[in-house]
Amino acid sequence: FAQLARLQRELGPEAFPLVPQRFCNRPRGLLAGPTFPMMVTLSPSPAGVGQVRPRPPTGVSG
Repeated sequence: FAQLARLQRELGPEAFPLVPQRFCNRPRGLLAGPTFPMMVTLSPSPAGVGQVRPRPPTGVSG
């Protein structure tokens, strides 16, 4: 993520937007309220395989 943040600083946020990320090695770190949009990685797969982008609960219709 540090390399991606460096690219964003060089290119600008309009040319290279990043979604905020949070790493939690303990379940207690997940207690803070999430910010949307977010990216959730389900496995350590390369090339974005196993990632989802959840929407806020207000944006989900049933």
